[in-house]
Amino acid sequence: MGYCPLAGVRNITGESRASAVLILNDPATGYPIACLESSIISAVRTAASAALAADRLAAARGGARPRRLGFVGAGLIARFAHTYLTGNGWEFDEIGVHDLLDEHSAGLASYLRRADSAPVRVHNSAESLIKDADLIVFATVAGEPHVEEPSWFAHGTLFDVLAGKAAVPADQPVVFSPFGLGVLDLGVGRFVYDRVVAAGQLDVVEDFYAELERYG
Repeated sequence: MGYCPLAGVRNITGESRASAVLILNDPATGYPIACLESSIISAVRTAASAALAADRLAAARGGARPRRLGFVGAGLIARFAHTYLTGNGWEFDEIGVHDLLDEHSAGLASYLRRADSAPVRVHNSAESLIKDADLIVFATVAGEPHVEEPSWFAHGTLFDVLAGKAAVPADQPVVFSPFGLGVLDLGVGRFVYDRVVAAGQLDVVEDFYAELERYG
């Protein structure tokens, strides 16, 4: 029976909360064909959708891109959302950060100051950040809601924007929550798997299955 040990996993201060394992199955037989470390796959999928939403929301407002970015939640998703936004040519006059834990806010703020030339401001409340930002990215999985006042903002879904059904106001913050279905991770995972196979870089665990013959 083949196995793959997990190396380098330890309890450290500031370790990433995000972790995931993705199993791809052969649709014909149901047998697993690949096991992928999936935290980055999920983060990339989520962040890419956030960047797409930002681009379409900006276009719906007449093409002018927001200049003040705000992150509610200061983890891996927020970091990748910034990467995809700047990779798509976005530039900011200021970036705001808010997290329920001060050390998380400080950690993301430190990263952003290294990765971006824009000034970075840590907000002590979600309300302060929302009222100060033109574009807000929610990237938090807090156990209890902490953004409860609907008068702070109003928005439609990404589908409404893509389909031209949502009118995006130019005088209010634009909010997109970059979370989706797990099946989207399967799509990205299969894309990664196919690229790795095509490149001849697939690591195969020989004799992983005890036996494949039904009757031995």
